[in-house]
Amino acid sequence: MEYVQTVLVRIAADKLTDATGPDGVINALEAHRSDIRRRTGFLRMQITRSVEEGGDVLLSVETRWRDEESLANYQTSVPNAASIIREHGDEVVADSLQVRRMEALESEVEESKRGVVYERFAIAALVPLGIVGFGFAVIYSLSRIYLEIGNEWATVVAAIVALTILLGAWYFAANPGAMRIQLPAVGLTAAALLLAGGVYAQVNYEAEVHEVVDGEPTAEPPGGEFLLVMGDNFFEFNGERNPTITVGANVDITLPLVNEGSALHNVHIAATGSYESDFCSVGGENPCSDPARIPGGGEGTITFNLPPGTYDFRCDFHPVEMTGTIEVVEGGPTGPGAPPPPPAETPGAGALTIQMDDNVFLLGDEENPTISIAANTDVTIQLENVGQAIHNMHVAAGEDYESDFCSATGEDPCSDPPRVRGGESGTITVNLPPGTYDYRCDFHTVEMAGTFEVQ
Repeated sequence: MEYVQTVLVRIAADKLTDATGPDGVINALEAHRSDIRRRTGFLRMQITRSVEEGGDVLLSVETRWRDEESLANYQTSVPNAASIIREHGDEVVADSLQVRRMEALESEVEESKRGVVYERFAIAALVPLGIVGFGFAVIYSLSRIYLEIGNEWATVVAAIVALTILLGAWYFAANPGAMRIQLPAVGLTAAALLLAGGVYAQVNYEAEVHEVVDGEPTAEPPGGEFLLVMGDNFFEFNGERNPTITVGANVDITLPLVNEGSALHNVHIAATGSYESDFCSVGGENPCSDPARIPGGGEGTITFNLPPGTYDFRCDFHPVEMTGTIEVVEGGPTGPGAPPPPPAETPGAGALTIQMDDNVFLLGDEENPTISIAANTDVTIQLENVGQAIHNMHVAAGEDYESDFCSATGEDPCSDPPRVRGGESGTITVNLPPGTYDYRCDFHTVEMAGTFEVQ
């Protein structure tokens, strides 16, 4: 059995604005609903309004109680629904207040209990799941946004977000009647902003990963043993994970970096004995990778000049899993091995040397020259990269280039190595029948191109 109290009152049409205002009777009853939830025996409270002929509003407040004693205690205590309405007597029609006490039918009680059980189950199970899901979405979106906007702006945005949450909590605590309409609106607005920011950060991240240079795909990282590889989540150098790297002292060391994982990584060296900041930046006291955030599939470098000693390095995004040590010693390695020696003079080749600058082939003062060589003869040409970017030479021995990027095993002649880094040298050997053949740099196909005249 359930015990029901129904309070009825009429609100005149010309008083409706006052009754529905912030200090009106309806908001007072809504606030009262939250208060009586803690009362012994309370089941639920329902407030309904119906417009009658002439524009007056009939307001009905129904409260349900588990037993007769609980209802009796509520009726004799203050505040209750009737006392709240009496306090707003200037907003209601005089002598229209009615208080009715009833007992619910068994069938209605059973239906009500099923509704209560369902409602309580939904609140107990779905609300926590929803809160956890929304929390994960907020954390993920904000983390993507913070990583994308960089360290300085991330601090400002985090402060704004925290201040907004505090002000919102204060506002809704001070205005409980506003929660029904305004709280969902605020939640939807916040969700939309987080979604938009997360999508922007992800799109910008993908743009970095798929960056193109000079209209061609970003070149693969240079090979060789002097290369620090970043995986998810470890460093690797010459097959050793989270390694100790030995280098020379008091000289500029440039260490190539390649991110073979999918997460964001970087390299930060504690040159001063400790890391001066949580996230490094170019120009800081401790050496930082360039760029300071290397997306999955990207590459970079780190340059440092240190006195003899042992120095720690780490990835700022995974400072526990990704660490290593740099041993700086007098006379230690300073980079990859020396460039290969010039090739022996070959019949038809003469002492031919082609320079590769950024971004042009040079034969003396001639840019992208026409090169004359002997036919049906192995001709080896010395290549010198005097620029900063990666270059190579690729000859179209057929009617066209057999691939976008040449290799030593391809059908068309290719430089050895197929990627010549800035300041390094290589060679290319060709043996062609008489004719005219195109050549190019695969990394700068438009600017760096010329022809071979084979006679």
